[in-house]
Amino acid sequence: MDTYFHQRNWEDFVYQRLNEIIAKYRHDPDAYVIFDFDNTSCFMDIEDNFMIYLMEHLGYKLSPEEFHQVLTDDFFQKELASSFDARRPELTGENLAADIAEQYSYLYDHYISRSDKNEELLVSVKESPQYQTFRAKLRYFYTYVNTYFVRQPNKGWLTYLFAGHTVEELRQLAKASLKEALARPFEQVEFRSSDQLPGRSGEVRAFFQSGLRFPQELVDLFQVLHRSQISVYIVSASPKELVQVAVEEYGYQVPEDQIIGMVFQTSQEGKILPQMAPDSPITRGEGKTQAIQEVIMPRHHGREPIAMFGDSLGDYHMMKTFKHADLNVLFNRLMNDNFRNLVEQAVQQYRQPQAQFVLQGRDDNQGCLRRSPESIPFGKSSGGLYPENIQE
Repeated sequence: MDTYFHQRNWEDFVYQRLNEIIAKYRHDPDAYVIFDFDNTSCFMDIEDNFMIYLMEHLGYKLSPEEFHQVLTDDFFQKELASSFDARRPELTGENLAADIAEQYSYLYDHYISRSDKNEELLVSVKESPQYQTFRAKLRYFYTYVNTYFVRQPNKGWLTYLFAGHTVEELRQLAKASLKEALARPFEQVEFRSSDQLPGRSGEVRAFFQSGLRFPQELVDLFQVLHRSQISVYIVSASPKELVQVAVEEYGYQVPEDQIIGMVFQTSQEGKILPQMAPDSPITRGEGKTQAIQEVIMPRHHGREPIAMFGDSLGDYHMMKTFKHADLNVLFNRLMNDNFRNLVEQAVQQYRQPQAQFVLQGRDDNQGCLRRSPESIPFGKSSGGLYPENIQE
């Protein structure tokens, strides 16, 4: 077998199939591959880390009224009126948003709007019960909304709290957030609201899985595909600008017009609006398929991708739709939803010639790939193919 890049920690069969695909399609002008970005092309989620960075540095430009308005966009009125936890009827989106906005108002007056703000003042304000409550409740709100709410073109989005910045300011913040996230260890961080400020929604606990890595294996693969003249597209549920910054800063070599992500609107003054663009696909689930069909396939005479790379349910629809792909590389995050059906196909096809599904293991404690289809989840010392295989 001819090899085109270093194996490093690629699983043996995944590495074999990748080299076979490169050998078959190198210099084919209409051959292209599709990569998800978060937890596929990198370890962890760049948008998640960006939002934590904004929260930890209070890097907001919205007034208290604007902040509350973003959190309570009218399009999601029904969803916000419902409880986010069936055991706690008071824990509605509306109540959480009111509590978050109340604490934001304090932080706005004591830090965000001040002309004399500095690192010492930031450290001081972050020790306050107002900040502790703001952080925990905003993180809880962000996690729930991004898991269960469905965004639509030309509608507001409740967690685009970077609104008010220019795109260039966003890019600078993104660079700083990536640098900071790369220096963080892989660990679970807990945020607790202050018992002094229960508010309308009561006390809340929220969690964040810290750490971010750009594995050399993925950078190598992107670069060898580029050298082989196989077009590489990233289709991501993160904002396009965040993905562009990561690609530019960490050596992925993907042209801007081959990065397709969530697109927000901007005002006439060039400020970001917390609103999805009217004509861009919502690049998650079926929206990824739509982006490939409407944006990418016409560039390649209607051909389907030769390979796709993904890690979760957000990638399931495209992998089920484009049945002519030679290869689907699944990064094993031990999912127990429909994505598991694809994982089971990869297990059944292991070592078979022309296998269409292959499984790449991960170590979530170290933020690295494993030479195995089995993954080690965070906090565990041994791995498995499926969640039930993991020893307690």
